[in-house]
Amino acid sequence: MDGVSTQTFALLESLNARYRAETDGTTAQQPGVVVRPFATDEVTQMWTPCNDCTAQSDRVSGSLINSRLFEIGGEAGAGFVLSLSENELLCSWAVSGVATDDIVCHPQGASAYCVPGCISGQIAYPGDPGSWCETFPPSWSAEMCPWGPGRLSDMVKQHEEQRNAGKGPVHNEVIMDRMRYMASMPYSIEAFYFTADTTANTAWNAHQAFLSEYGVSEDEIPLIRLDLSRDIDPFQPCKCDRDGHCRS
Repeated sequence: MDGVSTQTFALLESLNARYRAETDGTTAQQPGVVVRPFATDEVTQMWTPCNDCTAQSDRVSGSLINSRLFEIGGEAGAGFVLSLSENELLCSWAVSGVATDDIVCHPQGASAYCVPGCISGQIAYPGDPGSWCETFPPSWSAEMCPWGPGRLSDMVKQHEEQRNAGKGPVHNEVIMDRMRYMASMPYSIEAFYFTADTTANTAWNAHQAFLSEYGVSEDEIPLIRLDLSRDIDPFQPCKCDRDGHCRS
C-alpha cells in the first residue's frame, strides 16, 4: 500500500485475518478482534479506564467483532483495538451488560473467590455449576454466565447462536484485567480507530496524546479506519490530520 509502513501493513493484515477467522472453536485461537470505544468519562487520557468508577476500576472491557458478529458496544465512532496477547483475558459474556458492573472484587483483582466483571462470592474452579458457563451440564441453559479465559470461541459461538435465534444480544463483552492492561502499555493497545461514518478528530487527538505519552511511533501503534461495510478487510490504513481529513 502506498504510504503505509511495512509494520502498519502487517498489523492490518493480522487484524483483517482475525476478523475473517472461523469461530467454531477448532481453527481460531483468536476468533475476532477486540475493540473498545472511547467512554465519556475517559477525557484526558482516553485509553485509561476510569479511576473514580468503583464498578469498573479493576477491569477493561471491549467487544469482540468478526465477519459475522460486528456489533460494537457504546459509542462506536472511535476507540482502540485491545491486544489479546498483551492483555490478560478474565472472561467473556455472550450477553452484554449482565450486571458486570456489580461484580467488584475486594481486595481488587482476581482470586480463587472473585474475578472482576466475571464471578463473585463463589468458588472459581471447574465443576462449580454456579460460576463459568463451561461447567454447566449440557442440558442447562447457560445464557447468563461468563465463559472462562480459555473459552473465547465458545462465547462467540453462543453469541452467534443467540443472535441467529432472534434473542439478541446486540454485542458481547470481553473482560480484561486492568493491572495487566496498564503494565503492558503501550502494547496492550494495537491501534486506535475511527469508523468510516465519522470524522477522525477525536481519535486523532487521542492517538497523538498516546504517542506522546509513551514515546512510540505511529507505525508501532497506528491510527486506522474501521469500515464495517467491508466484509473481508474492514481495517484500513488512513493518514489523517486533526480536522479529520484523511487520505487512504
